[in-house]
Order: sequence, then C-alpha cells, then structure tokens
Amino acid sequence: MGQYPTFFNRNKEAIPILKRILTGLIGAAILIFVLIEGRFLLTLGVIAISIISMWEFYRAVGLTNKNKLLCVLGIWGSCAIAILAAYQLSGNPLIRGEFLMLTGFAYIISLFVIMLAKHKSIKLADIALIIIGGVYIAYLITHIILVRNLELGHFLVWLIFLGAFMTDTFAYFTGIFFGKRKLCPEISPKKTIVGAVGGTLGCGLSFVLFGVILQQFQPELSANLPLMFAFGLICALAAQIGDLTASVIKRQYNVKDFGKILPGHGGFLDRFDSILLVAPTVFVFLSHIEVIV
Repeated sequence: MGQYPTFFNRNKEAIPILKRILTGLIGAAILIFVLIEGRFLLTLGVIAISIISMWEFYRAVGLTNKNKLLCVLGIWGSCAIAILAAYQLSGNPLIRGEFLMLTGFAYIISLFVIMLAKHKSIKLADIALIIIGGVYIAYLITHIILVRNLELGHFLVWLIFLGAFMTDTFAYFTGIFFGKRKLCPEISPKKTIVGAVGGTLGCGLSFVLFGVILQQFQPELSANLPLMFAFGLICALAAQIGDLTASVIKRQYNVKDFGKILPGHGGFLDRFDSILLVAPTVFVFLSHIEVIV
C-alpha cells in the first residue's frame, strides 16, 4: 500500500501519483484477466508473485548477499509446501498430510545442512529469516488459492483484491484531500488517521456494492449486505495491519521500498503487502460465515 502525500497540488507529487495510477490500471487489467481465466492461471500468478516477493524480502533483510543458494532453497521449499497445502494431492487426507510432512521435513533438513556447511557465514538467525519469509509471504498468499477452492470461490476470490486495493485507494485519496493528523509517524510518516478511516469505510461500502452487483448478475445468489459491510471493515483493518507491518520491516532494515519493478508502487511486496493478511482473513471468515448464499 502507498503513502498519503499531504498536498496534492505540489508538482513534485503529481508525477509519482500519475505513475501510480497508470501502473494500477495496468495491474488491474492483468488481475481481471487472470481471475476470469480460472484456477490454473491464478495458481501460476500466485506462485510468481510469491517467488518475486520472497526474493525482495530476502534482499531487503540482507540474505541474498550471504548465500543465494540458501535463498533459492527457501523460496522453493516455502512455495512447494504452500501450494501442496492448497491443493488436494490425493483423496486420502492421511496420504496428503503425510506427503506434506515429508516435504516440510526435507525442507528444514536442507536448510540446516546448508547452515552446517557454511557455519562461519550463515547463522541461526539467517535460517529463521528464511523460514519467516516463507510463512510471511508464501504461506499467507496461498490463501488466495484456498479461497478460490471454496464453494462459489470464483466469485469470492474477488473480495481479497477488493479488500486490499479499495482500502488502499480510499485511504490514499482521503488522506490527500483531508488528512492532517498522522496515524503512526514513526512507522509511516505520511499516513493519516482520516486516511485510515476513509480506507476502512470505503472498503466496507465496496463490499456492499460487490454484493449488490453480484445479485444483479446472479439472481439466484443472495448477499447479506449488512454482513458484507462488516466483512469489508474487517478486511480493511487486516489490509492496513499488513501494510504497516511491511513498513516496520523496511524501517528496521533501512530500505525505502522492497523493489522497483512497479513504477509508483515499488516492488511486488510493496504492492501485495496488504493482500498477505487480507487473503487469510477472507478465507477464515468465509469458512465460518456465509455472506453469499
């Protein structure tokens, strides 16, 4: 998620905002295509985003300078476990669980073997960062696939991106025009309280609008609109926690952005930091509460 400049009319802010909007429009078009095309393309997209984001994370915390092989193994193992967990490998849950346990065990052993071989340069803290990166990125983002696998998942998966991007968009522009009091200046100096409130309410209203539109195009479905609004508020909070968590990580390791691949946004992890928490939030909520029937 992005920062909220105080004065929109400053020339120095105009170009970054235009870059941000253009990148966002292109990204939205790609996202819509991927979501419409189906589960396979979505899985490939999740894997690609996970790999790029994890490399950005490892680079930000200084691991790529120590041992690139360790980072590659961390990315491979984390993505493999996350994807295997998201897909049914067998009709027998015992076989599926056993396979996951063996994969996870092989992954951990491999990390420790590299630490033993390179014990003078690789510390236990480095191994911990490798594993944390996998949980933080690969495991959390895999919940996109879990949501897609739910009943009506081809509709419900849109809520993940709606929750993250609408929170960001409403927070960004309400912060620009109305924001004055800072939300948490030590973590993210340009974010404002008004922006956070605007993002939260905007997300809630976006979820209601999604429910209304869905009912118009799918008359056989019924959306609980008050519950959709509450659901949107919860997702907005998750999105902002995810965004601020990424900001803390960047501050602790003294990096401005995780990458530069997306003009106006930074890296993939800068763009998808909020989705990392919104995806599991959507999955857990929908697994226990029906908002669309």
